[in-house]
Amino acid sequence: MTKSIIPMTKSIKLTRKEITDGLKNMPIENILVGAHNADKVRLTKKQKDFARKVAEGKPQAQAFRESYNTSASPQSQAEQASRLAKNPKIASMIEAFTLAR
Repeated sequence: MTKSIIPMTKSIKLTRKEITDGLKNMPIENILVGAHNADKVRLTKKQKDFARKVAEGKPQAQAFRESYNTSASPQSQAEQASRLAKNPKIASMIEAFTLAR
């Protein structure tokens, strides 16, 4: 005779402080792209910084300069920034940051 296991669906009541603490401990990227997609969207710290700055309204080249601390020519910086912004993972992070504002 096998017993069937029925998951308990009792709702848990959290206080505001518990919710605030939980949100502070969870990276914003997990909240924006969803916890189930967080493993699929792996960006470097510089890529996340670039995406955040573009979402804040900075030009792509300026966001690239500030995030990557590069001394390349302005034209090269603009090209690299454009290429970076077209990366699907980075583009989705830019969109997520923009929507979160």
